[in-house]
Amino acid sequence: MTFLNIKIKRSIAIVVAFFVLAGLFPSFVYGAENEFRGIWVSTVFAIDYPSSGYTTDCEVLKSEAIDLLDNISEMGFNAVFLQVRPSCDAFYKSEIFPWSKYLTGTQGQSPDNDFDPLAFFVDEAHKRGLELHAWINPYRVTATSSDNDLLSANNPAVLYPELTVTYTDGKIYLNPGEPKARQLILDGIDEIITNYDVDGIHLDDYFYPGEDFDDTDAFQKYGQEFSSIGDWRRNNNDLLISGINDLIEDKNPDIEFGVSPGGIWANESSNLLGSETNGNQTYYDSYADTRKWVKEEYVDYILPQIYWNIGHAAADYKVLVNWWSEASESTNVELYIGQAAYKAGSDDISDPWYGVSEIREQVDLNRNTSNVNGYSMFSYNSFVNNQELKELIKELQNLEYTRGDVTQDGVVNCKDALHLLQYLVEIVELDSQGKATADFNDSGDISILDVEGILRFSVGQ
Repeated sequence: MTFLNIKIKRSIAIVVAFFVLAGLFPSFVYGAENEFRGIWVSTVFAIDYPSSGYTTDCEVLKSEAIDLLDNISEMGFNAVFLQVRPSCDAFYKSEIFPWSKYLTGTQGQSPDNDFDPLAFFVDEAHKRGLELHAWINPYRVTATSSDNDLLSANNPAVLYPELTVTYTDGKIYLNPGEPKARQLILDGIDEIITNYDVDGIHLDDYFYPGEDFDDTDAFQKYGQEFSSIGDWRRNNNDLLISGINDLIEDKNPDIEFGVSPGGIWANESSNLLGSETNGNQTYYDSYADTRKWVKEEYVDYILPQIYWNIGHAAADYKVLVNWWSEASESTNVELYIGQAAYKAGSDDISDPWYGVSEIREQVDLNRNTSNVNGYSMFSYNSFVNNQELKELIKELQNLEYTRGDVTQDGVVNCKDALHLLQYLVEIVELDSQGKATADFNDSGDISILDVEGILRFSVGQ
């Protein structure tokens, strides 16, 4: 500790002691309402909705949606990512895509009584103060090869088979290299934002399924100006993402647009700009240059899926959170972290995911990392099936922060100024909630100015 720091500490301590003795203890309550707390509601295979399985019964669909949204609100989430296009289909009335098999059991079959799930979810979410983001899988046509012969006659993949590729896994994908395929995705998004009061458009991590994607003909037709097929593929995804951004900015700039890619952009061993990890890389494996989308601000937010534990040998959660924090530095792109709630609750005491403590530690890390403004949990059913996890997230998300209450005794007073000063000169430590409350001036940083602010507030100035 420097002499100057000691001198500052002693001077402030004298002032603080005076105010403490004077009993000047006003309080100031601050809610942590700015933290983004999202949850994915997956509809493919009815993972989260419809919870009782595929049905055309609109009353069942309504009842399950209400229960789901009530639970989400009760747990303290403030945003829902509802999967409305799991596989070139729709959970809403569309002139482009058929009704989803994962809703009614048969692709092209509508729910009873003209029921529109997306419209219902939007209305009910907004009643509860929740954001509703429409989540789409842009390129996937079938989630299993057994569905390839079960597509409805009005499915775009049936109408325009030249826009599709059957991959080595047997599943059908739209070909990102075909301009008309990308336009089809844009038209579908335009339809959603025109007809529904959604708060956002959300894409997940499904881009190219692998490097052996059979798009040689499209590359020969459209990619001759590129030195490699990899660069061409990345450009195709760039065109899609920037095109969605331009569309939304033109039609309704209040709608948020974001992507939730795999957590590793590139390993440092493959690219010097990458992270100290050893795993699948979106830049090389799915040809998604997600770092560029942040730097060029093609998206309003980025939500990397960091589905590993803190300390993981190949992909450490902390390493990746810090990498994404640095990647989003000095941009207007919000950074949220995707977390693997579905892994929590292991019965193996040696497993990092034993119990629910890993989720607590990850949320704590998020809240103490610069540029991280929230998180999203995958997925809803993980909380329904794990009461301990449900109680944990309610605790974590319903904390009421008292800005300036560094000592966490329920009031803001001069004792908090002294404790914060001691933290700044490295005499004491602060836990995550203490740090969350210490930024009294809401500047994004903790400094001597916050000590001054707490002092002034304490004496009513």
